[in-house]
Amino acid sequence: MPKATASGDERSQAALDSTAPQTGGRLGYVDTLRVVVIAGVFLVHVSEVFNPWDEWHITNDVRSRLIGEIAVVMAPWIMPLVMLLAGVSAWHSLRTRTNGTYTSASA
Repeated sequence: MPKATASGDERSQAALDSTAPQTGGRLGYVDTLRVVVIAGVFLVHVSEVFNPWDEWHITNDVRSRLIGEIAVVMAPWIMPLVMLLAGVSAWHSLRTRTNGTYTSASA
């Protein structure tokens, strides 16, 4: 008995199935990075109070160069990291959902 081979339609359907949304669990490292980055946001905001080179909303009479350097180094990076993690989360979420499910309010 001859072996059945996959027709062109079956091969194209298999290719479509491989690009369909996949099911999967949470990625723990993304959640851990979110926690670390949000702690960094908190650290930047607290350190701005003691930053000697910048007048912020709230300032302290005693300023610290070390704490100010933390604010100067971390401030330009912290919000882009938050946005990057939001994009990573959206990308992974769209692997298991359709666009309509992702954007609907009831999902």
